Amino acid sequence: MAQLRAVASPTCAAGHCAAHRRSSPRTSKGDITSLRLITAVKTPYLPDGRFDLEAYDSLVNMQIEGGAEGVIVGGTTALHINPYYGKTSSKGLISHFKTVLPMGPTIIYNVPSRTGQDIPPPVIEVISDYPNMAGVKECVGHERVKRYTDKGITVWSGNDDECHDSRWKYGATGVISVASNLVPGLMRSLMYEGVNVTLREKLSPLMKWLFCEPNPIALNTALAQLGVARPVFRLPYEPLPLEKRVEFVRIVEAIGRNHFIGQKETRVLDDDDFVSVTSFRFVLAAPTE
Repeated sequence: MAQLRAVASPTCAAGHCAAHRRSSPRTSKGDITSLRLITAVKTPYLPDGRFDLEAYDSLVNMQIEGGAEGVIVGGTTALHINPYYGKTSSKGLISHFKTVLPMGPTIIYNVPSRTGQDIPPPVIEVISDYPNMAGVKECVGHERVKRYTDKGITVWSGNDDECHDSRWKYGATGVISVASNLVPGLMRSLMYEGVNVTLREKLSPLMKWLFCEPNPIALNTALAQLGVARPVFRLPYEPLPLEKRVEFVRIVEAIGRNHFIGQKETRVLDDDDFVSVTSFRFVLAAPTE
């Protein structure tokens, strides 16, 4: 179970967007359903396997500065998948989600490529009127998005390469994005500024590159090459091969380094620059003063 928090956006007047309505520490369903750009933030690690809290704070701040309205990781709103490996019936899925929905505002995440089982529309439609049901992160495609939006169900595209058309042609509220880890400002433009085929095509090589291997392999590699996170990989993930690391530098040059997070020069890292962590410690690294 991942979690979501609405964050302040520097591009709106304080108090006049959903991201600013934070009178309590909880993120409400109402806060969530209007968010158009939510970033699935990368979890950074230290070489000893600890969670890198200082790097995490920096990544979140860069998302705020770039215009993201919400981040996945840390917060009070759950992003729930269906049980993976332990496949069940539609009735079982409904029972599963009915059990977790009372815990708080919830986005159901349908990603069959990872769970091995699609959450069929009748399941979502049964639970859609539950008070804590905020909406669906949908990875199956445009037709599924349209089915939900036609029924008044809030839906975010779970596919960066489809999110522009899902938003402007099929009625999606926005996107829960991987690419916005790197280019939050451009992804915000893609979700807010109307049909923009030129920008969609400009970002297409980056989006294809990000998913040349299962996420977060390319994302971890990119953040390390941008100098905004340590080049630490926790098994079973390994960095992309050298030719893909070179390709990323070229993509950054084509889009423009100024559109990417961080200020450092983009580097082609050598194999020896990466650290592979074989164990995980549940100890936070305190930020330095």
